[in-house]
Amino acid sequence: MTDNFLHTRALLILLLALLSSLDIAAAAEPLTVAVAANFGRPMQELSRAFTAETAIQVRSTIASTGTLYAQIRNGAPYDLFLAADEERPDLLHQQGLAQKPVVYARGQVALFSRDQALCAAATWQDALHRLEDNKQGKIGIANPQTAPYGAAAAAALRATGLWERAKARLVYAGNVGQAQQYGSMGTVRATFTARSLTLDRQSSQPNCSWPVSEASLVVQKGCVISHSPRQDLAQTFLDFLHTEPALTILGSYGYH
Repeated sequence: MTDNFLHTRALLILLLALLSSLDIAAAAEPLTVAVAANFGRPMQELSRAFTAETAIQVRSTIASTGTLYAQIRNGAPYDLFLAADEERPDLLHQQGLAQKPVVYARGQVALFSRDQALCAAATWQDALHRLEDNKQGKIGIANPQTAPYGAAAAAALRATGLWERAKARLVYAGNVGQAQQYGSMGTVRATFTARSLTLDRQSSQPNCSWPVSEASLVVQKGCVISHSPRQDLAQTFLDFLHTEPALTILGSYGYH
């Protein structure tokens, strides 16, 4: 063998080794998931279960569905989008920015309060009537324009004839997680939120909540982002959400 041949062969071996190391490094990078605010707590448990099963790490960014949708349209480097509605994933698919969305959860609206004077109320409507009778106390709600749980809560208020009486006392939050925070901190006396956020097994604060059965279940879709370099891994996580271990976790947070 000539010296040139040996030199060329050595360079090829070095290049192949380099490419292999780059592939391993790419696979080792965490899966980046854009997560709707109502899904933050179950996502922590789901991520741990997924990593235990696959050794794939998951990094979540939690915000309102509207905010995450805008970020993805502007090229944010997410691999997967778990929205709190059907609309935004469907729009991304129509725009060629995501693969076909699938339903991964159906959530319920609830009214939450840590005000023990309200906890004697039998229903969420009764709780609001007590607030009205006292002529004091603000009510939290996620922005109905950008947050699906806020939109569902607003629709329930209108359907029951309570919107006009309640609207002057509504305090708008950027997302349902922030609305829940308003209630947990006592910034408002009651807040419309996702039932999943009222099932905080780690909270030691006395509180109460009521399901808002007049609000439609919030159908939540997920989609793999088209510009993701890890679409196969993102699809693996989306498929994982329909397995028995994941469904058990989802059910413990009140999802259907």
